[in-house]
Amino acid sequence: MDESSPRAVHLAGHGRACDSSRAVRPATIPILLLAAVALAACESGSFPTDVDRGVRVDAVDDAGDELVADVPRDRVAPAYDVAPARCDAATIVDASRSDVVVDPDGGPLPRAIDLTAGSDHTCALFSNGAVVCWGSNAVGQLGDGTNTVRLRPTAVATPPMATQISSRSDHTCARLRDGTAQCWGRNDGAQLGDRTTIHRNIPVAVTGLSAIVDVVAGGDHTCARDSLGAVSCWGRNDTGQLGDGTLSDRRTPVRVVSLTDVAEMALGDAHSCARSLDGTVRCWGLADRGQLGDCMTANRGSPSAVPGLSGVAQIVAGDRHTCARLSNATVACWGDSRFGQAGVAMSVGCTGSAGIGTSQFMPHIVDGLASARQVALGGLHSCAGLEDGSVACWGFDRYGQLGDCGSSDRVIPERVPGAGRVVRLALGGRHTCALDDAGMVVCWGANDFGQQGDGTTIGRASPAPVMW
Repeated sequence: MDESSPRAVHLAGHGRACDSSRAVRPATIPILLLAAVALAACESGSFPTDVDRGVRVDAVDDAGDELVADVPRDRVAPAYDVAPARCDAATIVDASRSDVVVDPDGGPLPRAIDLTAGSDHTCALFSNGAVVCWGSNAVGQLGDGTNTVRLRPTAVATPPMATQISSRSDHTCARLRDGTAQCWGRNDGAQLGDRTTIHRNIPVAVTGLSAIVDVVAGGDHTCARDSLGAVSCWGRNDTGQLGDGTLSDRRTPVRVVSLTDVAEMALGDAHSCARSLDGTVRCWGLADRGQLGDCMTANRGSPSAVPGLSGVAQIVAGDRHTCARLSNATVACWGDSRFGQAGVAMSVGCTGSAGIGTSQFMPHIVDGLASARQVALGGLHSCAGLEDGSVACWGFDRYGQLGDCGSSDRVIPERVPGAGRVVRLALGGRHTCALDDAGMVVCWGANDFGQQGDGTTIGRASPAPVMW
């Protein structure tokens, strides 16, 4: 492989020193083998260019010879054995870079306009409707027709001419220009809506949808909002997350009961919320950590109002916590806050008594945020884009996903240095990405599946640019 190949990644060419001490420290002998290959590649000037779900690493030395390591999947250390990411100021984005995707014919595509993240993958939407994805791909969540992990962006097969995209867990969906939707990735809960439970590595049409204005992916379920403000959902329904009044899984869309004026949706791991045109919020599904915000822990199969909450301008959901950006630019959160992700260290119940563990059962204003322009939630962490274009994050930080060069969980939001003037945030299970006003994308946090898109598997605790 020569330097002209789009698959060759030379760190020196992107202004970052090749420092083997920054590599993720492995926890088991099989992972050490992969690290050895990465170290050899680092010393020779090139980094790994392909990983198959953590079991195969290919690299090239200066002579063009391939370095390959194969490890049985069942001997690879789980993600949570990975050491925290290192912070390296040299990875702060160089604003002089030109971030464009180059298509197979060599022509540039328009810059990114939207961004979304699943557990261990990330996708970007371009102004011409093209979608590119990178990271984990074991169940086809990158939509490129393979199940190969990609360390850099790869085009979704048969580009769907999308206008909006959404990822969560291991699947991704896109709203198309004609008002229909396509989805790809994991499908064991029927979350792709194609009448099957077969994983798909290329986009498939969601059955029976038309005239939708957006589509939102949840853990194992998906919902779409139509032009009349009604919501239909499909997929797993074991906690009532589809909102149709039953606990039956659905392979095709079913209407959420009692919702006709929805302006926005937010889906967590197994709960769903909707913001109405009047600025109120209703939630349904799993309630074990107070993520429905109605002071109860009983699951709900139909929408339930979040009491005392009004003037909501945006609603977002994490795995088991929920946040709302209010019209006065403050942020209120509720639900799971074991790592501070709901912005509270000591929960208070709805009657003033202690909550269960660190779960917050009613909305609570997050301290230190008075000028929020947008909010985004990941698995166990949260971030807000502020009026001045900066980003502040809080919650779980073992993998550097808060981007402040630390590794300590935080209840109070901390600014992320070097993220640029951010217009869009996308939070995954253990990583964070941001799109700035120049169309550049930077990511930080876990990177064991290449979910940062920088051509490596090095975790980073500060922003690094995606390498298109």
